[in-house]
Amino acid sequence: MQNPIIEQTSHGNTVRYQRLPSGTCYHEDTPQDVIDLLEEVQGTQRKIRLYYGDPATGQSWFDENDVIGTIGRSGGNIKVPLLIESGEIGGPAILDHCIVRIDSPFRTLYQHPTFRVGDIAVQQGVHVDHPWSVMIDGQVHAGFATKRQANVFAAFIQGKRFAMPIDKHGVNECESDDLPWQVWLNDKLKAAFLSEAEANRYWYALQ
Repeated sequence: MQNPIIEQTSHGNTVRYQRLPSGTCYHEDTPQDVIDLLEEVQGTQRKIRLYYGDPATGQSWFDENDVIGTIGRSGGNIKVPLLIESGEIGGPAILDHCIVRIDSPFRTLYQHPTFRVGDIAVQQGVHVDHPWSVMIDGQVHAGFATKRQANVFAAFIQGKRFAMPIDKHGVNECESDDLPWQVWLNDKLKAAFLSEAEANRYWYALQ
């Protein structure tokens, strides 16, 4: 790399970047395939999902948050790629040198040669509130109230589904003049009410 850009972080670490002709700066260790893909989708409305992990082994870090959105770019002298979620105008800087896989909603766009999540299993345990566990390599990774929720999460963490569903749970207002206040439990409609107070009383009675 010629004339790398060197930045001192607030923690005293040194980060070395490479600046492309586009003006975007990437970590010096970011694979060229990742750079090319991020450059292609930057500034477009193409939604992608990032998988972070160990760049040496390809082992996923199982990130669940701040991994789905469109690609933007920061301001300032060192312009780095950002992940921007729907409805936002900015977002966190991307750890581009730690990307081990990139998906679109329809297919995998990039994958580390030795990408790995782990051996995934859904098991029922003894925990009262979250009896269903998602195991990764024999260790409990997350617990859920229902088997359906555990299976959905297991598919998401493996990359078999692009995103987690937004489950309705609790009191929600809907577009209805007759009964605008609904009570949902684990994505299932339980009852509907005229007032928020009635809905809340019913919800508390379910607890």
